[in-house]
Amino acid sequence: MAVVDKQQVEPTVFERLFDRLSYRGHDGEGATHVGTASIGCHQFNTGSRPHASQPVSEGGIYVAFDGRIDNREQLLARLGQEPSKPRPDSRLVLDAYTKWGTEFPEQIRGPFATVLWDSNRRRSVAARDRTGIRHIYYAATDDLFVAGSEARAIAAHSSVADEPNRHLIREFLDSRLETAGESFYRDIARLEPGTVVTWDPDGLSVDRYWRPPYGCAPDANISDHGRQLEQLLRSAIGNRLEVVGNAAVMMSGGLDSTLIGSLVTEESARRETGRAEAFVVTFDGISAIDERTSASAVSTDGVSTTFLDGADIWPLKRDFRALVGTPCRDSSLELFDTVTAKARADGFEGVFTGVGGNLFDGNRLAYTDLLCEGHVADFVREAWRDDLSVLKAGLLYGLLPAATSQSVTLRELNYRDPPIGVDRDDERPPAARREPKTVSRALSFVNCSLRYQLTDPYMDFVSDSIRRIALANGTELFHPFLDSRIIAFLFRLGPGSRFHNGRHKRLVRQAARGIVPESVREQPVHANAYSSFLRRGIQEEASTLQAALSNGTLVEESYLEKDQLERLHAELPVPDGVESQERLWRAATTARWLDEF
Repeated sequence: MAVVDKQQVEPTVFERLFDRLSYRGHDGEGATHVGTASIGCHQFNTGSRPHASQPVSEGGIYVAFDGRIDNREQLLARLGQEPSKPRPDSRLVLDAYTKWGTEFPEQIRGPFATVLWDSNRRRSVAARDRTGIRHIYYAATDDLFVAGSEARAIAAHSSVADEPNRHLIREFLDSRLETAGESFYRDIARLEPGTVVTWDPDGLSVDRYWRPPYGCAPDANISDHGRQLEQLLRSAIGNRLEVVGNAAVMMSGGLDSTLIGSLVTEESARRETGRAEAFVVTFDGISAIDERTSASAVSTDGVSTTFLDGADIWPLKRDFRALVGTPCRDSSLELFDTVTAKARADGFEGVFTGVGGNLFDGNRLAYTDLLCEGHVADFVREAWRDDLSVLKAGLLYGLLPAATSQSVTLRELNYRDPPIGVDRDDERPPAARREPKTVSRALSFVNCSLRYQLTDPYMDFVSDSIRRIALANGTELFHPFLDSRIIAFLFRLGPGSRFHNGRHKRLVRQAARGIVPESVREQPVHANAYSSFLRRGIQEEASTLQAALSNGTLVEESYLEKDQLERLHAELPVPDGVESQERLWRAATTARWLDEF
């Protein structure tokens, strides 16, 4: 975290903000106060890599770094340093900034969030990794810059309005977050993945330093692409094993996490980094959740597995601690809480997941990304190479856009339900006002594109909450599918590599050949497991949701009309359809979150 003020930063002011992040620092904390700036870091060190007390400083430059550098050898070579001399990642970030200035994030591969203060240039810089695995929020005025890992810490500053972002809340209640770069606090921005923000005497600048590179991969058959994905996953897992040793895996029963579990087991043994253990939460009586079958299959295939009873787990079982900073509460948060707590108790500091594997599900509308970027020639070439018939293509792109329901989860677009929020776009600047949500807008290029899937604001908030839960339990999460090399590989492929003849996860299935049992590799993809788990949570906690909706905040603050709230009340205890569940769930979590103000 960093606080920079053109006048003076009182240490007590910084400490008030900094203390809100104390639960993250299992290996100590450090802070430096240098007149107009204060910078600090709560440290959680895993593995055997060299670590330095933070913030690190040299020549008037101060750096706080939360992350891991995966391309250390290449970076050391570019910096002209000897690989044989241990140098902590935080020091390498300082060296990179000294050499390349604000372009230093381009040189770093791996998950990270970092802030620095350059006292020589009176400049503060904050940067986030390419695929947004770590998080940074910031608030800026002409005289003040505050940046840190959590918006709620920044909101503790007296010059930052501790007020909700009204239009983003309404967007959330409309069931689709579309505005980039904002948080649920009015004055606090969310730094986008692959972005760097600079605050200096010239003002504030926000620059994108990385986007997934579009391009046409060399012609190759699906087997070749599958082998490439397998090798990239092994490399990504290897980078993470370097910093954790013993490795836990959260397996959900789906192909993504099961493949990760099998690969982590193999790579841990091959690299002799430590033991590996898969943790699986099992359920009885919840449809479409087949975690026990898949986990048992890979368990007999050599993956050591611990089964956890999910009978007492539902979305509101414990408390709303994950709602601090955002009303985005996914039903899976309690599962992450259960698994990470058990993993830490069993001696694991790192937990691997299959998060990000959904990007490989399949979506022919990824072609639209090429059109959005103006790559018309690439669009034509990729469409021509795809084995989709001309007739089907005509229906897909021209006559029946809804026919893409096979490859796009249209239920997430909520096109069948009207928005439940009260539209108050007049409160926003004209440039920020949204178009009305309609069927055509819901099926727009933005919402159905691969790029949107990667940068979906809602999932970004959820992933932040998931990591906060893991850190509170003393563990770090690792998401190999979100490695920037894998994302770059994915974006260079044609959509047909992900979806083929009605089969989801075509490429992941190919990569899993010979690694996971055939019964797991060929299992159908279930789309309603989330709905089943959420429905049980609503059944078990109907009274909690009822209380949240009854406090009047949503109507009093004009987020909902009275009749809209009454319709939501009528849907308790068990709403019909996943869209209704989503609307009820979001309204209840928003009401509960607003009570914090």
